[in-house]
Amino acid sequence: MADEFTLAIDSITSQLELNGSVVHSGDWLELRVFGYWIPGQVAIDGSGWYFLTRDHVGVRLRPGLRARFCENPLGTVPSGERF
Repeated sequence: MADEFTLAIDSITSQLELNGSVVHSGDWLELRVFGYWIPGQVAIDGSGWYFLTRDHVGVRLRPGLRARFCENPLGTVPSGERF
C-alpha cells in the first residue's frame, strides 16, 4: 500500500505538491473520499488544479486533501492520450 500524504499548493508558483514532490498535470493519484481511495488523473485549468475520476467526475483540489501516488489504474494509456 502506498503512503498517504496531504496535498499542498504553493501560493506563489501555484505548484501542486504531494509529500514535497511536484505533481504535474496528467499524473495519477488516489484521493481519500469518505473512507475510500478514488483513483484519477490530475489536471489544471483557469480556476486551478482539479482531479478527474475514471467516471469523468471532476473534483477541485484544495490544500489538505489526503492523497497518494498511484499507478495508472486503467493499464497503459498511449503517450499523449488522457481520458
